[in-house]
Amino acid sequence: MPSTASACATRSFTAGQPLGVAAGDDHLGAALRQILDRAAARGEIPPDVDRELLIDVVYGVLWYRLMLNHAPLGEDAGRELTGLLIRAVSA
Repeated sequence: MPSTASACATRSFTAGQPLGVAAGDDHLGAALRQILDRAAARGEIPPDVDRELLIDVVYGVLWYRLMLNHAPLGEDAGRELTGLLIRAVSA
């Protein structure tokens, strides 16, 4: 019997939608999108930066650390990731 995650992934790929959208769980992406929009409005990141790619980078790091237990995932990691992203888009 397939797992719930497997069923969601299959449904997502079949529907041609991102996993969170297919599972009805895009509120996390929406929240991060709002944060990035406000940062652009305040001039903290360039207004023309690809915010969807930034969201992919953030969630890529989170999932990588969660799934592979590669490194700790805590406040320090969040601060480091935030600093890295701001430096990257400001370069």
